[in-house]
Amino acid sequence: LVSPLRGGSDPTRSTLNQLASEIKEKCIGWPDDADGPAVYYASGLLAWAMTNTATPKNSRQRLLSAAVGENADLLFSRTFRALGRADRESAPPEVRIGLLKLLSIWMHGSTETIE
Repeated sequence: LVSPLRGGSDPTRSTLNQLASEIKEKCIGWPDDADGPAVYYASGLLAWAMTNTATPKNSRQRLLSAAVGENADLLFSRTFRALGRADRESAPPEVRIGLLKLLSIWMHGSTETIE
């Protein structure tokens, strides 16, 4: 979920890459492309993927450089902007909690993230 799977033209890899892309898009998609529960669960999946690997620090760094959307914006920046928008526009609690949880897990113990 954190970075694209590489190698070969295996249809499973393609499907998993597409799924990872969809999850990242849903994480920052409120209110246009995702509802509150979708953002909450997508944020939870990304947080889980970062912490439940053999190398959580590397997972955080890969997610820092992950691009999302048509303009290939960095997911980290888009997540912060999504949280700001959620606050300004009184998003459902699921959106704010999910994004805040993801960002706090992302930054915990990661000097590269907070620099």
